[in-house]
Amino acid sequence: MTLFFLTIAVPAFSADFRVHSVNEKERKAVLVDEETGAKWRVKEGDRVNGSIVHEIRKTHVTIVTPIDEHNGVAVVIPVLNQQHGRK
Repeated sequence: MTLFFLTIAVPAFSADFRVHSVNEKERKAVLVDEETGAKWRVKEGDRVNGSIVHEIRKTHVTIVTPIDEHNGVAVVIPVLNQQHGRK
């Protein structure tokens, strides 16, 4: 079985979420929903609005939204404010 991901890099202001802060050492981040202002404290593997937090790094957070059983769309959200936790 092969799982394919389509990766799309987009500016944070055009994604559903923006990255408020990142703690790369603990692989945790705070995401903010651009429309509602709701905040989520997440770690890699958590689900948010049907998407999976795939990767948390000091420069970006990658979120994967499954399309079907074998495919998904990955969105890379850059950390624009550079508010990082411990490295």
